[in-house]
Formats: sequence, structure tokens, C-alpha cells
Amino acid sequence: MIFLRYQYNLSSLRFDYLAKVCISPNPERLKRLLSREWLDTGIMQNWFDIYLKPKAPHAYFIDTNVSDIWLREDKHNYIHIFGEYGWRVGEMHKCEIIIIPMCYLEHFIVIVGYPNAKRWDYYNSMPGYSQHWEMAVEFIHWLNESFTAYNWEEPMGWRRRIVENVPLQENSHDCGFFVMASVEHVVLNQKFEFTQRDMMYYRCKLVINQYNRQLELHRKRDQ
Repeated sequence: MIFLRYQYNLSSLRFDYLAKVCISPNPERLKRLLSREWLDTGIMQNWFDIYLKPKAPHAYFIDTNVSDIWLREDKHNYIHIFGEYGWRVGEMHKCEIIIIPMCYLEHFIVIVGYPNAKRWDYYNSMPGYSQHWEMAVEFIHWLNESFTAYNWEEPMGWRRRIVENVPLQENSHDCGFFVMASVEHVVLNQKFEFTQRDMMYYRCKLVINQYNRQLELHRKRDQ
């Protein structure tokens, strides 16, 4: 029923009107997400910002471009991870959950930190990709060393865990939506019961959330 409602909302929206009010992402880009389009870090970040963060004030979302910044050793943009003088590290320290979506070799995974439980969890909808776990271990080590430089030493002793029996994807283009669904379930403390068949629902959900936000901003500009 929810999926059908999303389908109706999408079909009832006039594309010519959306083209006037939707800027970034634009309507063409959002419509492509309803097919086999790959979810990129920018749209994922935007969905976290407009939909999930307001529902999860107890969670800290690290920038979705973190893997690119880290792999390139782009020190100029470390500020997007740690903040000027490390203020973001202080915010992470106060949160119950730290969300770290990462894209490596054109595949999304997500790392979740639990400061209270002193644990890093690793989620991968294609667990056979062992190189992603190796990358995650290397990244966590780098992140912990960086935290230590900002006087947060505890994460260095956290244990690392591969979360098993997670929902698995059955194609090569839905990994970003599996991360999107996984993060939503983690931060809202929901049982993982989604499957590959639910990915079109998440595609529709993302598009509707994006459209609604841009329509809201357009109405505010017209006031």
C-alpha cells in the first residue's frame, strides 16, 4: 500500500512544474533513480540531511564523501570530516551512533560506530567483496588515529565486527539503496526485514522526499 501511494504521488506530479522548482537534484536525475540509476554520494547525503537526520538527533552522520577524501589524502577537505580544530569529533563523541557510508570500487558499504558499546560494525550487502572489509579496517585505523590527535583516544580500543545475516542485493546497482535502508533501520532501531524486492520502494521514497523538500523550499521563496 505504501509503495502504491508513492507511485501515485509520482505520477500525479506535473513534470513541467517540477522542472521549474527542482534545482539540485533536478527532475530528470530524480526520475532516472526510479529505474536502474546508481545512487551517488551527493543525493545520499541530501536524503540524510532532509529526511533522516531530523528523525535521529542521537546519530552523527559523517560526510558521504569521506572515502574519497580519505583515499585521496585530501587534507584540505579533512575539515568536512573533523571540523575546524576538531569540533566535529566532539559532536561524534556525544552521539550514540556514528554513521559512515563509504563508496569503494564502485560499491557502497556502511560502518557504524557505537561510542557507548565501544564497537565498530560493518555492513555489506555483498559480503563476498572481501576487499571492502580490508579497506574498512584500514580506514577505521586511520580514523582512530585522527581521533586521538583531537584528544579522543577511546575508539582506538573499540572492537570491530562484521554484521552477518544482513539483507543481500541481487544486482550490481542497488548497493546505495541498501546502505540507505540499512542506515534508516540502524538509527531508528528497527529490525532488518527488507530484501531486494523492497529497493524500488526505497527508490520511490527517496525521490518523493527530495521532491517534497524542493517544493517546500519553492513555496517559501514565493512567500
